[in-house]
Amino acid sequence: MKHIFKIVFGIIFLIAFSAKADLYTAQDIEISGTGSTPKQAKESAIMQGELSGFDKVIESLFGGASVLEERPSDEEILDMVRDISIVEEKNTRTTYWGKINVRFKEKAIQDLLKKNNRAYLQKAPPTYWLIPLWRQGAGELSLEDENLFYQLLKTQPVLSNFFKMVLPGGDVDELITVNRALQNQDFAEVENLASRNGAEQILTVAVEYAPSGSWKMYPVSYLNTTNSFYGLSVQGYGQETLLDGWKRLNDQMAFRWQEKYKGVDRVGTTYYARLNVEKMAEWNQLEKALKRMDFLENLTLQGAMPGQILLNFVFNGTTQELIQRLDQSGWAWISDFSDVLGTLKRKDYYEITP
Repeated sequence: MKHIFKIVFGIIFLIAFSAKADLYTAQDIEISGTGSTPKQAKESAIMQGELSGFDKVIESLFGGASVLEERPSDEEILDMVRDISIVEEKNTRTTYWGKINVRFKEKAIQDLLKKNNRAYLQKAPPTYWLIPLWRQGAGELSLEDENLFYQLLKTQPVLSNFFKMVLPGGDVDELITVNRALQNQDFAEVENLASRNGAEQILTVAVEYAPSGSWKMYPVSYLNTTNSFYGLSVQGYGQETLLDGWKRLNDQMAFRWQEKYKGVDRVGTTYYARLNVEKMAEWNQLEKALKRMDFLENLTLQGAMPGQILLNFVFNGTTQELIQRLDQSGWAWISDFSDVLGTLKRKDYYEITP
């Protein structure tokens, strides 16, 4: 009866969850169980899935770098389960197997982590639409069949153990749109494709392959793509090491995300900015673009006046580092009387400063 209660409410959860995952949900947990009756087999399988889901959630919140000093009992873990949804299932008279999503009670998990003195992630990473680039000599390939990096990623059932990533199918429409974006250095047109495929942000990763067989793999920042991982890279030799390189780069990206969003105090400087606009209606799109630059924390709209928006944000770093990060994202920071007062300006947009 306890599992039936969870599953009934899990139906509602499944509808809401389909839009976006969260840190306290374990997805696609494979389950199996046996019993003298179909009911017993199912209950055994679901219990096993809930316990496995707990381990997966804890690993995500810790970033795989910490271990609980004392693991809760199975009964305590089961009491932390909020609800479940069955993704798929099969059964015989004595066996049951399938996949479930398990959502845990947020406060219960947080209380456990605090009890163990563990810093935990407070923000789930977005779902990325991953665009792999292959650079060799003067040529650059994206979703073409000749892109060896793209073909390698296609063979992987799971692209990342930490991030949720969606690999484009490579149809003609996607190929043309992505190549046009690369030519224009602006991925605004690609955002609709990413959204239709269940992704929230675009992540571009390039492999530079030299004639000697050496290579370098790194995230690339364009307008309207994430630049959270700017400056990270891995290197290797030979095509057979590319998959290992991809895993190492994922570890670097996961570590950066975890360090940024773990529940520890972060010291930063508050900046106050003007943003020149022709009309206030532009703010909806500008806000999305600014929030995509997740190094700008606590972005807040302060007010507006004709032709200008006033806002503030927190940046954890020096003003010179802020200028560099904004430049990589297609923006400029123009200081006024002090470093923390200034104007934000889009580099690709002609503005007349009042």
